[in-house]
Amino acid sequence: MKTLRETRIDAGKTQLDIQRDIGIFQTKISREENGIRTLTVLEMKAIEKYLGAEIDWVPRSNLTANQHAKLSRAIFVMMHRYGSLETLKFTCRFRTLSEMYDVLCNNSETEEPLGLPNHTNNGGQL
Repeated sequence: MKTLRETRIDAGKTQLDIQRDIGIFQTKISREENGIRTLTVLEMKAIEKYLGAEIDWVPRSNLTANQHAKLSRAIFVMMHRYGSLETLKFTCRFRTLSEMYDVLCNNSETEEPLGLPNHTNNGGQL
């Protein structure tokens, strides 16, 4: 997946195009593209639909390759268990990957992520 900026440019759209066509202020889009969380989950989903692509909404950080792989696995498991919308709502709370890594990868495997329902979509099987 690509970032918002990369996806928007690939689609041939400007920040002002998004503002005009779906009503999300250009300033919010600019701030999001520069690493400041400003968009709601509904706005993120609207932008993805408008641009016709899934977007990587996670801010970048300086994780090692091993940490990034471990975090990617944790997010994959969350998406499998809770679905993409619940996972997106949860991961949007974090400003950096380092913060997300600390919460998702430094907890014991028996702990449920904060704010996610305590259930699985598949009976607990991966």
